[in-house]
Amino acid sequence: MRIAFVTTEYVTENDYDGGLANYLYRVCLSLKKMGHQPIVVVSSNRTEKIMHNGVEVHRVRVLPPHNKFTRMTGGKMPIALIWMQISRELNKTVRRIHKENSLSIIQYASCAATALFRVKEIPAVIRLSSYQPLLHKGYGITAPTEDQKRLEELETKAFRKVDGLFGPSRVIGLEVQKATNIKVDIIETPFVLDAEILDRNPYNQWISGKKYVLFFGTLGILKGVATIAEIIHSLLARNKDLFFVFIGKDFGYRGRTMIEFVREKAREHKGRVIHLGKMPHSQLYPILSRAELVVLPSRTDNFPNTCLEAMAHKKIVIGTKGTSFEQLITDGVNGFLVERDNPFDLLQTIEKALSLDGQKKRVLEEAAYNRILRLSPDIVVKELVDYYKKIMTSFSG
Repeated sequence: MRIAFVTTEYVTENDYDGGLANYLYRVCLSLKKMGHQPIVVVSSNRTEKIMHNGVEVHRVRVLPPHNKFTRMTGGKMPIALIWMQISRELNKTVRRIHKENSLSIIQYASCAATALFRVKEIPAVIRLSSYQPLLHKGYGITAPTEDQKRLEELETKAFRKVDGLFGPSRVIGLEVQKATNIKVDIIETPFVLDAEILDRNPYNQWISGKKYVLFFGTLGILKGVATIAEIIHSLLARNKDLFFVFIGKDFGYRGRTMIEFVREKAREHKGRVIHLGKMPHSQLYPILSRAELVVLPSRTDNFPNTCLEAMAHKKIVIGTKGTSFEQLITDGVNGFLVERDNPFDLLQTIEKALSLDGQKKRVLEEAAYNRILRLSPDIVVKELVDYYKKIMTSFSG
């Protein structure tokens, strides 16, 4: 099959950050290994066709729309208009690719409603990687602006345009089904470790010899870093030899960087707060593999790649209830779950995990690793291909 993936993120883009790009990369490599031809169409800062690790990638420069709305708002463009432009431009490229050599099916990313202007003559599905109402709730938005409401409307409109809707998270799937009455199939995310050559220089330079707890991902309110900030002083005060390491892009918090807020909360212990910024897996994995445990107190999430990566390294993860982590973590069996936005519960659970004896810790770590084995591409990508075939069989055009 020739399968087009239409997306706003892929690993070829310098500014990509998050699970969607990594998911697509792993799926494309797995499909190629199975004899299929994945083709990525991604919004970019340039228009070109490249080959990336054997995968055909069409980078599409999306120019901002200029119309009466942008003139009326003094050049400030509603995000909804940007989404519509992204979908138009990406789908123009899909039509051209299909005309040159027919595509079997298209998988659209739910992000930015890329299926709004779908190519109607090709079977198409959307994979849910987020859901706007849940994102707004996670960011603490109780009264969405008109533009934010419009994003929710466009997202739902895109859902109704395609022939199938699926996602890895039961939590998000149920929310979408309840709100839209559209059936959501659940297909979990395939996972394999994708860094064959490791770069230990950052570990050796900044962390070697230290005992540390790790957070990695986006440093922002959505991923629960503000909750970590609330407990970091108590945690470091009670554990004199412990460091807290943060890896990832800083999205800021209340007019400053998030790491500044965390260090301010740590007060006299701020010297044991280490932030290394965003880094590739080749540098991340040596740091991840030596962490005491991984803390990921998200307010909302979607079968998080960070959790998959940590469990694949036999790490105990502390995640949050009601955010998709419970699909991966059985509390006390292969990790721990805490209440969202509950600093007391988080602190107690971190200290509980740190106090585990060696045997109990190894049992949990092995159980974490065994859960990830069930996400082998040989199992999950085959399920995805079967799903494509079902959609193609029932497609009426």
